[in-house]
Amino acid sequence: MKTGLCSVTFRGKLVGEIIELTQRSKLAAIEWGGDVHVPPVTPLSRLEEIRRQTEDAGLLVSSYGSYYTVLEAQTGHAPSFDEVMDVAESLDTNTIRVWSGGGDSKDADVSTFQQAADRAIELADAAAERKLTLAFEYHRGGLTDTVESTLRLLDLINKPNVKCYYQTDQAPDSARAVSEITRLLPHLLNVHCFYYRQGERLLLEEGVSFWQSLVETLKASGFTGHLLLEFVKDDAEGNFLRDAATLRDILSL
Repeated sequence: MKTGLCSVTFRGKLVGEIIELTQRSKLAAIEWGGDVHVPPVTPLSRLEEIRRQTEDAGLLVSSYGSYYTVLEAQTGHAPSFDEVMDVAESLDTNTIRVWSGGGDSKDADVSTFQQAADRAIELADAAAERKLTLAFEYHRGGLTDTVESTLRLLDLINKPNVKCYYQTDQAPDSARAVSEITRLLPHLLNVHCFYYRQGERLLLEEGVSFWQSLVETLKASGFTGHLLLEFVKDDAEGNFLRDAATLRDILSL
């Protein structure tokens, strides 16, 4: 397993500040976000500069956290998927995080799931030509908001280069989370790592036992993806550094 930071954790920081902070944290990688730090409109020369800065700091680019939505009408103002793939390649990562769209899975009918799958198959085929992998965000507000719905969509797509992420909700329960992550393991690429309790964002150290149980499950499975820190308490730099130390400690146990 590897560690990293989602750059969207600090949307207000500049690229250089994100790199410096990640280096100080002794994490291994950055998931560059496509909303602020590296949007698809970023010039190629700038993308190559960000890649070089990241590599020169001894860091990996774990993934491109795009906000491309699979089931969404692409207007003239929205980036094309080709542009999204160009960014990933320029950053030297083969992983693109995407969103399913389609609204909450409980409200989606068979046709909605099939439309999302058909479109994802098109994207996956294009990505495969460039040796890229797609990974669905596991998040409310989309078809991949539960384990059942995520597996349903992935089964419909049935492509080796289409995977998923996992993240806990804001009322974490160890037994439920272990069960969820175990079911997703065959498709799991990366995990977004944070700790909430009763809707309140807390330090990761307050959820050590929770995360230990998940990490033990991941280790036993041979999982080799990234645990990416996100949602730091008070959006504070110092709290992020504490979370990074906690995550490193958990992984060393």
